[in-house]
Amino acid sequence: INGDVVGGYSAAGTAVTGNSVKIDSMTLALANSVFGGQSTGTGTVTGNAVTINGGVFTAAENIYGGQSASGTASGNTVTIAGGNFSTANVAGGAASTGTMSNGNKVVLGSANGIYTANLSQANVWGTRYAGDAVVASGSTAIDGNTLTVNAKDVTVNKVRNFENYDFHLTNAVAANTAAPMLTVNDTDGFGTGANVQWDDIRLNANGWNGDTTNPNNATTHNGKVGTVRLLKSGDGNQNFTILSSSPLVRNGVSGDFEYTLSTDGTFSGGAAQVSHIDASVNRIRNANTSYDGTTVAAGGEVYAGISELGYTAYNNRMTVTGVPNGAPSTVGLDAAYGGKVTGASGNAYANALTITGTNEPTAPHAERTITNAYGGAITNAANAGAVGDQTGNANRITVTGGVVTNAYGGYSAGTGAVSGNTARIAGGQVTNAYGGAGTGNVQ
Repeated sequence: INGDVVGGYSAAGTAVTGNSVKIDSMTLALANSVFGGQSTGTGTVTGNAVTINGGVFTAAENIYGGQSASGTASGNTVTIAGGNFSTANVAGGAASTGTMSNGNKVVLGSANGIYTANLSQANVWGTRYAGDAVVASGSTAIDGNTLTVNAKDVTVNKVRNFENYDFHLTNAVAANTAAPMLTVNDTDGFGTGANVQWDDIRLNANGWNGDTTNPNNATTHNGKVGTVRLLKSGDGNQNFTILSSSPLVRNGVSGDFEYTLSTDGTFSGGAAQVSHIDASVNRIRNANTSYDGTTVAAGGEVYAGISELGYTAYNNRMTVTGVPNGAPSTVGLDAAYGGKVTGASGNAYANALTITGTNEPTAPHAERTITNAYGGAITNAANAGAVGDQTGNANRITVTGGVVTNAYGGYSAGTGAVSGNTARIAGGQVTNAYGGAGTGNVQ
C-alpha cells in the first residue's frame, strides 16, 4: 500500500470515534502510517483501534490507535501479534503536549499469547506527545495508559509514557527466566523522569487458570510452577528506575495462583535501579494433576497445590499412580499432598489425594512406600489456619492400591482446627489411617 491506512478521519473539529483497522498481511510503503482514527484538526479521537497480525512495516513511520493534531487522543488501542517492523513508533494515542490524552493502550501478543512480530527497533508509547516528551507517572497526561504483554520473547527498543505495565500469563508463557516476556533494548529504561511506580507493575495469571489439556481436565501449571521473567534490559544492566515506598518485593494472588514479584535492584531513597523483574508463581487453587514416578520429586514429595505465602490451598486434586525409582531404599516418596500450606497463615480446604499404586516405573516395577500422604495439610507450627470444616471444605484421601505408612484426610502442625476430613481405604496396604490429625484442635 502506497499511502496511509486510516480507519476514521476528520480534517476539522469533528470527533473520530470507534473506528478500527485490522491487518493480517500487507506491505506498507516508505514513510506511511497506520491510524485507527485520525484528526488533522481539533477533533477528539477516542475509542479507536489498530490490530496487526502480520505484514511488512519496515518502512512504516507510525502505528497509532488514535491521533489528533490539536485535540485529545484518549482511550485508543494498538494490538500487535505479528508483523515485521523497523524504527516505527507504535502508540496507543498521539497528540500535542498539554492535551491530556490518556487512557491509551498497547497490547503485545494476542489474547492467547501468539506473538511473531519483530519490534526490536520500534519505540512503544502509551501516548506519544509532540517532541517525544517523557511524562512522569502520576501525571494526568498518561493516567490509565497501559502496556499489556501477553507473550514471551517480545523485544522492543523503547517503552515510554505508560502508567501501568501489565504482564498476562498465557499458555504461551513459560516459567523460564531464559525466555523473558519483555526485553527493552534502550539503555534509558522507561525514560529519564518516567517515575514508574512499583505498584503499577502488575501480574495477571488468569490465563493459566483453565489450562486443561485433556478430557480429564488435568491442569498443566501445578504446585511450584516456577519463575517467570517479566521484564529485562537488553544489555543486562540496571537500566530501569522504579519508585516505591518500600523494598521491591510484593506478594499477591491472581486467579488460581499466588506470586512474589522481585527484582535485582538495591532499594535506596524511595527507588531502585533494576535489570529485571521476576514473578515466582505457585498454584494454590483448582489444580488437577497426577504423578506416576517418571519424573524427579523435588524434596521427595509431590503436591497438586501449595501456598507458601499465607494464602489458602483450595480444591486441589492429586492422583499418585507410581513412585520414583528408589532402590535400595524402600521409600518411594516421603510425602504426597492434594493441597499443602507452608506459610504462617492460610487454610487447607477441599483438597483431595488419591493413591492407586506405589510401584516404580522401571522394571521390575518394585513396590515402594509413601511415608505420609495427606488430602490437605498445614505444615507450619505457627499457622492457626483451619484444615477442613463441617460446611463443605473437608479434605480427603482415598487409597485403592500401593503401600502407605500414614494416610491423613487432613493434618495440621499448627494450632488451628482440623475438622470434617475423611480417609477412605479401599485397597493397598495402609499402616495408619486418620480422618484428621495434628497438634491443634482435632475434631
